[in-house]
Amino acid sequence: MREGAVDLWPIFSDHHVLLQPEPNIRTNDLYRFDSIASLGRQSLLRLGVRNKLQTKKEGRPFDLVDLDTWVEGNFNAGENESTFGFLYWDTRLRPWNSVSIDCDGKFSLSDGAAEEANLRLTAGDPSAVSTDLEYRFRRNRSSLLGGRFAYSPNPGWSYTYTARYEIEDSRLEEHTLWVQRNYDCMCVALGFSQIPSYTLTDGSTRNDEYQVLFRMWLKAFPKFGLTVE
Repeated sequence: MREGAVDLWPIFSDHHVLLQPEPNIRTNDLYRFDSIASLGRQSLLRLGVRNKLQTKKEGRPFDLVDLDTWVEGNFNAGENESTFGFLYWDTRLRPWNSVSIDCDGKFSLSDGAAEEANLRLTAGDPSAVSTDLEYRFRRNRSSLLGGRFAYSPNPGWSYTYTARYEIEDSRLEEHTLWVQRNYDCMCVALGFSQIPSYTLTDGSTRNDEYQVLFRMWLKAFPKFGLTVE
């Protein structure tokens, strides 16, 4: 992404690590509001394996694949709970300089199904044309697909389109178009957003919603700016 742009949105190695954190404060030293806010005892054991697939680029090691997997054992689990409930993973793939893939989530060992997963693909040249695709899965709750496409014909202008689509409900949640003007020390962006009509759980219908968005900020402080909707 160009400076000041709006951010809308082989060798294998195994490592086996056992961590034992040292608490710096005792339960009795904490203020207790009521029985709900009281702290209980919890004993966790994390066992994991981290694998890397490496190559060389310009004489330096480069990680093509970085896969981290682990399980957590809860030794204070209840009668109907499993000690090792989930398998977690966190993966990073960098097949080319202009492509990155990140994936993380957790798998239920007791049910034999994915509990949640996040996948993001980024490709292109940020100074010209780039795109992001993101998929977020929550078991029995949501299956959300998001995307961003950005085009910068020159250093002074950039155009960005974003959209979110809920697969479970077959509904386009929102899509937005940004037009951005880049100056020497500041940026100004104007956006147009639409939330298409949809049906609520009680059967009522929400009409289309439209928004006009305006934002300006200094390049030296991109996280702090003026936003008007």
